[in-house]
Amino acid sequence: MSVNNWRIFCDTESDWSYGFLDASLPAPTVCFNNTQHSVNLESQQIVKVVGNDIVNAKIIETTAQINGNFRCQGFSMNIEPGPTGSLTLSWPYTICVLESFFTSKSQDGDVINCTTGPNTIVSVLGSDLSSGSTVIPVTQTFIEHAYVGYEILINGVNLGEIISIDPANMTATIVTPTTQIFTAGGYIGIQQVNIINFVVNGDVRVIIGRSKIGAKTLPPNMNVLITYTNNQSVPILFTFQVEYLY
Repeated sequence: MSVNNWRIFCDTESDWSYGFLDASLPAPTVCFNNTQHSVNLESQQIVKVVGNDIVNAKIIETTAQINGNFRCQGFSMNIEPGPTGSLTLSWPYTICVLESFFTSKSQDGDVINCTTGPNTIVSVLGSDLSSGSTVIPVTQTFIEHAYVGYEILINGVNLGEIISIDPANMTATIVTPTTQIFTAGGYIGIQQVNIINFVVNGDVRVIIGRSKIGAKTLPPNMNVLITYTNNQSVPILFTFQVEYLY
C-alpha cells in the first residue's frame, strides 16, 4: 500500500497546499488547509510517494495538469558598466521550467543571480527582535510557508538563509546575527534563491537546470527576478533562453 504526498496551488493563500491521499485516489481538487479556498486546478503535483519501505522524493512534473506544449522563450537585458541590471519574469498560467541557458562572450567576472518569489510576505514578526539575534519569533503562517534554505526578510531587510525551523517553539534560525532592532508586527517575507552569485567565466554555453530531476513548476503570476552585474568597462547585452512546458 502506498500514499501520495500531493501539492496544489492555493490562490487564496498564494502558496502551495500539501497533503496526503491514498495512491488509489485521484488528484486533489481543493486546498488541504481549507476546502473553501480557491485553487489552481492545473497545478496538482505528486512530490513524494510513500510506501511500506520506500520513499520516492522525485517530483513527477507530468502530474501538473498542463497541456504538455513545449516552448523556448528568449529574453535580453542591456546593462551599462558597473550597475546591476534586473529583469522580472512571470507567466499568466502554470509552467514547468525544464532548463535555461546562455552563451557568454567577453563577460568574465560578471555576476548573475535569480530569485523566485522575491520578498513574498507570509507573516508578521511575533515579538520584538533585538540586534545580534539568530533566532526569529514567527507565526503559524510562516511555519506553513517557509522552508530551510529560503531567505528571510523583515520589512524588506534580507537576513539571509533559514537553517532550521522549529514549529513547536514557533521560531526560525538564521546564520548571521541581526544588526538592527525589529519591532513586533514587522512584515516577514521569504524568497527562494535559485542562482547565487554565478560568476561568468570563459566564452562558453552555460546550461542551468539540466541536472535537476524533473521540472520546476511556477504557478501563475509568480515573479522570477533575474539580476546581472556588469563588471566590464563597456555595456553588455545579456541574452538568455528558458525552455518550459505549458
